[in-house]
Amino acid sequence: MLNDPDTKIPTLRVLIEMTETQFSQLGLALRHTFFKAIQQMGCEELSVKWLNVLSEYGKTITGFEKDMDVLVASWITETLLAKDHPQALLVLQLAQHLIQHNAAFIGEGTMKTIVHAVCVRACKTMDPLISNCLDVLDSVLKYSDLPPCELMSVVATFCVLVCENRFREQAWSLARSLLTSQMGQRTRKALISILNGTGTGQRPHGERRANDEPNEKKMRRMLRGAIF
Repeated sequence: MLNDPDTKIPTLRVLIEMTETQFSQLGLALRHTFFKAIQQMGCEELSVKWLNVLSEYGKTITGFEKDMDVLVASWITETLLAKDHPQALLVLQLAQHLIQHNAAFIGEGTMKTIVHAVCVRACKTMDPLISNCLDVLDSVLKYSDLPPCELMSVVATFCVLVCENRFREQAWSLARSLLTSQMGQRTRKALISILNGTGTGQRPHGERRANDEPNEKKMRRMLRGAIF
């Protein structure tokens, strides 16, 4: 019925309602089946809603704990790298809750994907999702391990946003947490490399950082933030 355009939406609404009202009675096999159905649907309004209900907004992932992080990371990339994806906010919030409650099930490569996409979006001027992106980075610093290869992207993001009055306090608080963490020394080196103009280059094998080749205005903000 999910493959029939005429019955897909009403069927989904029934399944979402059933998942919510009978949550405690759902067995592992059914939870896994539901997750696979969501995975096949892709990032749509009702699939995001269904996954939120099925996982208790990222809190309970029993039955699909090995696959949840990959799906959320792919949705994060899809929604944040698009200009105005209607599900971007809900997916960001889901990622934040997943990190808070199930960081142990998130692989390093998956976390790298999430952090990278979040940094790219957070550096867009006047973007309505900037605060939510910072919330995700906050959860990464508090409940998980920041992938070392994304440290420069995160530091550059904080440098850009600390120059914005609206986000200064939040960005500075996160930067201070990073400076006092186990990665504090590497963070200081990253700041110095930004001041020296060497912190925005390319990674090995052609992989690009979140803030590669910034425009002149962004570069000035980044330098001001590093000094700050």
